[in-house]
Amino acid sequence: MSEDAGPCECECPEKILKLLTATTNTYATRWRANCWARVNNKKKRQPLKQGHHVIFDKPLSFKGNIKENVFYIQDSVGRLYRSTRGSYCRLNNRTLQNNPYHVVKLEGVPIEDLPTLIGISQAVDQEVQRRLATF
Repeated sequence: MSEDAGPCECECPEKILKLLTATTNTYATRWRANCWARVNNKKKRQPLKQGHHVIFDKPLSFKGNIKENVFYIQDSVGRLYRSTRGSYCRLNNRTLQNNPYHVVKLEGVPIEDLPTLIGISQAVDQEVQRRLATF
């Protein structure tokens, strides 16, 4: 399938996109824009580090009508996370690509330094406020 056919998948690598010549085809132009948006989004994402927390802007839904947006990164290579409820899960690449998140170090941060994290996002602010309220 060529880009002129309007493919739905937009996961073309950056090095291939740079090799493409100019086009006037509507489908190809739209596909290239979507591919570049994915490449740029991937560059903006923060690296996942073991011992940090990943906080999604909107809660993720799980079986049993459970919604969570704060996860402790147990193993960044194996993508193993622990929710605030203590249950373990694996988050796939698609989940990480399609949902905005922030990576923050919360464990080991002194209580008086937690307010310095406020302002990153609304979800981070809520988690910091929740942690401050428990002390």
